[in-house]
Amino acid sequence: MNYIFEMLFLIHLLMIAEKDIHEKKIPNRYILSLCLVAAGFIAVCRTSGIAAHFLGAVCVSAVLFLIALIVPGAFGMGDVKLMAAGGWFLGWKLIILSGIFAFLISGLYIIVVWFLQAVCKKGKTIHRRTELAFGVFLCIGMAVSLLWGEQVINCYVNSPFY
Repeated sequence: MNYIFEMLFLIHLLMIAEKDIHEKKIPNRYILSLCLVAAGFIAVCRTSGIAAHFLGAVCVSAVLFLIALIVPGAFGMGDVKLMAAGGWFLGWKLIILSGIFAFLISGLYIIVVWFLQAVCKKGKTIHRRTELAFGVFLCIGMAVSLLWGEQVINCYVNSPFY
């Protein structure tokens, strides 16, 4: 039964990423639908305590919300709500890992684009204030965390660096 909810979660992430790429917006109906998938998952398949899911809904989204308040335009409220809904599904450990993955992947993307623009000297240049559809990277981070997050966490915890 877990697989059904995980597939629904991944399908929602694909729809949200596609919408964010084209419109730079994450509609509330997509977030609400993702919340319903999370609620169903918790009710039917919950593998951890409800507190872990509640904390997941709050921990990363609260940080994004505070950054959005301090730095206007840094994140849209769709990104904040997306991480809250994703955290509700994934729980606190995996949503934190999702946020880390999202920031790393988006940073790598920006570096690659800057490098390609410098080499090719073609196309639209990314400036410091260029809008980036960050919801796409959040979706990628959540998908990676859902699929391989537990292995990454276990590898880290069992490493000599921990």
